[in-house]
Amino acid sequence: TSDCLVVHYQLKEGTSPLSGRITFQCQQLNRRGLGSKKPVSQLLLASLLSRLFVLSDGIVFLLKTHQSLQIVDPGVKLKGISAMCHNESLNPSQTKFEICMAYSRKKLVTIYTLTEERLVVLRDVSFPDIVITMIRDGPDICAALPSDYCLVDITTNRKIDICSYESETTRPIVKRINMGEFLIRQGELGLFVDESGQATNQPLNWSALDIRFAAYSFPYVLAMSTRDVTVYSVLDQERKQSILFQGGKVLGDFGERVLVASDRRVYALCPVPFDKQVQTLFSQKKIAEGLQLAKIGFGLSLDEAQQRQKMREVEQQAGFAYLSVADFDSAAKHFGEGDIDVRELVALFPKLVPRKFKFTSSLYEDKSHVISDIDTIVKGNPTIEAKANRFLMDYLADIRLKPAAYGRREIVDTVLLKLYANLNLPDLHQLIASENCCAIDESIAYLKEAKQCHALALMHCSNNDAESALGIWKAIVDGEMADDSFPGFSYVVEFLSSFNEHEIVLKYAEWALNKNQEEAVKIFTDRPHREAPSSRLSPESILKFLQPHSTALKLYLQCLIFNKKVEDEKLHTKLALLYLDEVLVLKSDKGASREKILAARYQLKHLLECSSRYQVSVLLDRIRGTDLHAECAVLYGKMGEHKKALNLLVHKLQDYHQAERYCVLNSQGKDRTFQRHLFQELLKAYLQPIDSEVPLVAPAVDLLNSHMAEFDAAQVLELIPDSWSVGLVSTFLTRSLRLSLSRSRTSKIERGLARGERVQQHGIHRYSTARAIAVADDRQCQVCGRP
Repeated sequence: TSDCLVVHYQLKEGTSPLSGRITFQCQQLNRRGLGSKKPVSQLLLASLLSRLFVLSDGIVFLLKTHQSLQIVDPGVKLKGISAMCHNESLNPSQTKFEICMAYSRKKLVTIYTLTEERLVVLRDVSFPDIVITMIRDGPDICAALPSDYCLVDITTNRKIDICSYESETTRPIVKRINMGEFLIRQGELGLFVDESGQATNQPLNWSALDIRFAAYSFPYVLAMSTRDVTVYSVLDQERKQSILFQGGKVLGDFGERVLVASDRRVYALCPVPFDKQVQTLFSQKKIAEGLQLAKIGFGLSLDEAQQRQKMREVEQQAGFAYLSVADFDSAAKHFGEGDIDVRELVALFPKLVPRKFKFTSSLYEDKSHVISDIDTIVKGNPTIEAKANRFLMDYLADIRLKPAAYGRREIVDTVLLKLYANLNLPDLHQLIASENCCAIDESIAYLKEAKQCHALALMHCSNNDAESALGIWKAIVDGEMADDSFPGFSYVVEFLSSFNEHEIVLKYAEWALNKNQEEAVKIFTDRPHREAPSSRLSPESILKFLQPHSTALKLYLQCLIFNKKVEDEKLHTKLALLYLDEVLVLKSDKGASREKILAARYQLKHLLECSSRYQVSVLLDRIRGTDLHAECAVLYGKMGEHKKALNLLVHKLQDYHQAERYCVLNSQGKDRTFQRHLFQELLKAYLQPIDSEVPLVAPAVDLLNSHMAEFDAAQVLELIPDSWSVGLVSTFLTRSLRLSLSRSRTSKIERGLARGERVQQHGIHRYSTARAIAVADDRQCQVCGRP
């Protein structure tokens, strides 16, 4: 007290059963007057040793706390003391207690160790001036001198000047914040420094100039002035609270409690639990600050498992706080980190909730958020409503295949389907086409109402009701329904081509053929390779089914012959006749373009040349009497009547290039004699024309000089007219002579090589048979192993 009286009280902390507020019961245990009328300026307690140090008027008294505050002789003179402190980095449960005494006259600090009997001097540490107040943390003492602050390492005597201050207007304050971190006052600022004197954080901006005391209760610094107690956060250095308290005399932190005293009373400042602080910050929309406080506060006060559970709850609360201000991206992030039950979010969207959805939010019971449904956020704003729906859609799409959706897939997929349908997104079709857990009946009804026809058909398919799906697609193609997302007629064809219920396939194939034969025939040509055989879709049945549809029939026959390599004579003949009919129809149509006729004739000629499985006589009877001479020539060639074929090409068509090509194609795979015969016939057609026509000299000379042609030179010389000069056929003669000589020489070389090989083999044979071979009875055969 101010008259050097020490009073010992016992405080018992409790909780009021009615209000839930913290209460204290106070009981006086002892009191002791120290014989001086000077006020007590400082107290230090060594609780394990039951000793109390009292500083009054420069004298330190040592009292026993459990024996009526009996004064004990410390064994040393403790006078002229300006300040004292103890090592705050030591665990309070440790029996070792070190105390530092600052002597004003000697300008030094003496460090003592306290035992039950006395104080023992450890060392002296000199300072440049009188120590007014100080704090010790391990080997470091942070002290306030009359005009500046300094740091001293007591093990090395290293001294570091921190900063100066105005002693006339500033009461110096030194406070330990954490291990190796101190708070000092410099005018209007509270500076955080480390053991090297460097700043560790942004300074506090004191709201008053008459700050007298400071206390620390994580994560807050409390500063007392003559008018109030102000609370600052060390996390963001902002002022958080101001408590009116006039006439304050002492402010100190003791464990988890901060005590403040006036002339007549002592009060306890009890921090609000971290849970409530965080929720208050969230309600004030200071969400980031609340999260930071929770991470630091729970990290220090809870074990790992408890901290993880608590942070899950805080992350969820942060998500709802962000949701309340329509910050949907941040809300989604924290809902994900908090692993929230997805039903909590779905419940906020009553228009999207599935019919069988029964869920009571536990979050409403503990007041974690005050959002009854999304309408309290949207408030009729279509932009915010769109963002809210997009938020829910993106969140559900992200978690639907993750553990967060286990056991909730039906809810997630059904709500996603509704959202996709409302926004008309292609993701709707992907969801339905993939493996999903949508509520079938509710989804079908919702898609009908939303007029999502194609999606409705896909939903019928996923429910194994393909016929209903085909009915919807047929209605869309026929214009009875409208859906811009429908891929088109080709999608139905592709579906039917892989569908395995053949009765339904044939039912809708007839409709498809009437729409577009060229596209619809893919129902039969693009069947799966491993499809089980069926009489309904056998080639014979399909050909019969396609009979009324000539274009589709032709395309299907092309698939059988060219793709599946079917060698049936009837099918080849049928396709050739279809080609022929198409050519004849086009030639009779005066409006048909030349390009279209040439394309049709190319198809016919290609088949006639490449295939050997059709009935030549049937086709030849149809072509005779027409001007299809090139096709007729191919048929003559198939029958071996090459002379007729060449005469058609040379004299009817006058297409000499095609005549030479005919000889090359028809001599492929044949011997040289047959090749010479064909080119000889072509040469005759040029030089011995029918109907007394003029010989075709120029084509004949070109043929003789051609590298593709193969001739017997002697026969050619018999054919060519005597009137031709040697120069006209000099190229032919030179090439023939060289070729003849080359073949003669090659033949001689081959004959010599064969003779040499025969001699070699004969020598080997004689050598092998000249020796006798003895075969014993027990010798085994190398092949069969028998003796």
